[in-house]
This record gives sequence, structure tokens and C-alpha cells, in this order.
Amino acid sequence: MSLMLYYLNADPQGRRLEEVDIRRMAARLKLRAASRVIPMRGVFVEFVSGDNVYSTPNAVYFSDADLTDDLACRDYMRLRLLDGVKYALMESDKEILLSNDLLGSVNLWYLANNGELILSSSLRLLVMMAGRYKPDREAFKWFLCNGQFCPGRSWSEEIMLLPGGHELRYHLKRRSVHIDPVAAAEGAEGMEIDALESVIPKAVARVKPVPGMRLALSGGVDSRVILYEFVRCGLRLPCVTYGAPEYINQPGYDCFIAREIARAVGADLQILEMRDTSRVMRADELHGRFVDYVAKFEGAADDFRFHDDIIDKIHEAGTSALLVGDEAFGWTFVASELQARQMVGLNLFSDFRRSEPLYDQLADLMPHDLPPGLMKKAD
Repeated sequence: MSLMLYYLNADPQGRRLEEVDIRRMAARLKLRAASRVIPMRGVFVEFVSGDNVYSTPNAVYFSDADLTDDLACRDYMRLRLLDGVKYALMESDKEILLSNDLLGSVNLWYLANNGELILSSSLRLLVMMAGRYKPDREAFKWFLCNGQFCPGRSWSEEIMLLPGGHELRYHLKRRSVHIDPVAAAEGAEGMEIDALESVIPKAVARVKPVPGMRLALSGGVDSRVILYEFVRCGLRLPCVTYGAPEYINQPGYDCFIAREIARAVGADLQILEMRDTSRVMRADELHGRFVDYVAKFEGAADDFRFHDDIIDKIHEAGTSALLVGDEAFGWTFVASELQARQMVGLNLFSDFRRSEPLYDQLADLMPHDLPPGLMKKAD
């Protein structure tokens, strides 16, 4: 997927984004070049990609679908709500507007400080453009405790993540940022069951298989539904799954279930053995893998040791494109807030018993509170 950068400095005496800056950042990130530079009030840069990035007067948007016809017949405000639009950026005389899709399919990081606005799909690209980095202590606490970022935050104190289904408004005169939910598409709330049931087949029908494309078949409900829809379309897409060697032939485990499902529908299934993640890493090995994880996933993945192993193996085994379905078709009933958090791997230090080893030594390193957006809402 492409990397995008948008830079605006509202101060007439402030620095500008020059071509030498773009080349320097591309070289540092080992990118070949900038494939497109769109001058706006600020400057929009798309780094090498085969994805669809379209521009209209004062607007740019990224899509996984060919919406060329819509550019000619729709205005921007309707355009950014169309199915397939991942993010959209628009400028006006009064504000800059950035909006993303409901799932936050593309990580959109932002920094606004003293009239300088930087938006990017790459955390490292944004830090390079800013020319400074202030480590966020809370981010390290969350990563140690949960293997992921605190929602909405990043490794830097100044840089934040735009939540999925939200829009960022930057008021040019006041130089202020406001984050609000994106309005639902017309008619979404009143959709009938038949219309909802047609969403997945339509999404599957838009997929254009390419050599090396595989479906991640975990054996769970999500990947089963996606495979079923492909079979209904007459396409038996090759699949890939993974598991520890001792579980591949054990009934009840995901990798075993995935193999039985693939066999039942006649789909080709590649089974990869995953590394034993219980092994304790040396400090230098842990550091090396951590740096590699940050470079590859920009903080989007959760268990860096798992992804460092499996994603590499999937790629080395010949997969060039991976289709993934994740937690889209239901959830397990939970009886308490603690159970709900534990099911998604969201741990607080207060969840652990004081008798746990190293409790007192680690007390200052672990997060104790949830951000407001994750607090339990009133009944």
C-alpha cells in the first residue's frame, strides 16, 4: 500500500516542503521515489504504490476500487462516504478536512503544532518530516502490558492516530484540531436483512485474484464465511494457515479445522509451522526483532514476535497478496468488564495480583487507566 504525506505550514515565514526533502525521506525509507506530488494549500505526496489515489480540485482520496466515474458526477462530501474509499483529504479557505473509513483501514497519523500540520500514513515518515521525536512514556507502558499501542496514541507524545470512522478538521485561522465521528451513509441505519446479506458477496465479487494471492484461513467464523462466498462465486482461492506442529493433527485446534474446511470445499491449503514463542529471547535479539516489527507494521499489528515469524514465512512461501477477515461476524458473550478486556488482550496493571513476580518493580511502568474512549459507557 502507498505511503502518503501531507504537509502544511500556515506561517508565511515557516519552512516549506522541498523536493530534496521528499528524496531524502524516500531514501531513508528505502523507497524508489515519490510517484506523485499534488500541490494544494499544503503539499500532498504519494510514495510509490499501485493503489488508487485520485485527486479533484482541492481534494485527494485513496480507494481500493475504481471510482473514476464518480469523480465526474459526485461532489466531495458524498464521494468520501462511498464504499471503497479508505481516506480522503480536502482543503477549503477555512479548514483542512481528513476523513477515513469506518475500520480505519489505513493508519492516519497527525501532528499539529504552531501552525504546522503534518498528516501521514507512516509514523516514521511523519517523524522525519517533523524533524523531532519526543518518546511517549505511556506508549511503552501499553506495549509492555498489551503488545499494542494505547488507542489513538503513538510512540511520540506529539503524534496521534485518527480513529476509524472519524474526521479531522484543522481550522486554518485558529490553528486548532477537532476530531469528530463521520456521519453515517444515507440509509445505512434502515438497511434490510437482505441488503446486509448482500454486502459480503459484493465485496468478494470486487476482488481481482492475482498470482500468489491467498486467503488466510484460520478456521474461525470470519475466514469460513469469506471462503464460502468465494466458492459460491465459483472461485476456489488458495488458502494459507499456520499452527504449532503438535496441534496440526489435533481435532479442535484452528489449524486442524482449517485443513478440514479446505478439504471439504476442495481448496488448496498451505500449512505453515509457527515458531515456539515461549522461548525467552536475549536482549539483543529482542531489540532487533522489535525494531524490525516497528519498521514493518507501523504499530498496526499486536503481537510483534508472532507477526515477525508468520508474516515472513507466508511471504517466503510465495504469497504475494493476503486476504484477511477479522472479527467481523459476531462476538462471544461476556459477563464483566474485566472479561471483555481480557478477551481482546487489553490488560491493566491493576488486573494482576500483587503476589505476581516483579509486581512492585514494574508498577511504575504499566498503565493503570483506560483512555476515555474505552471507558465503560453508562447503561
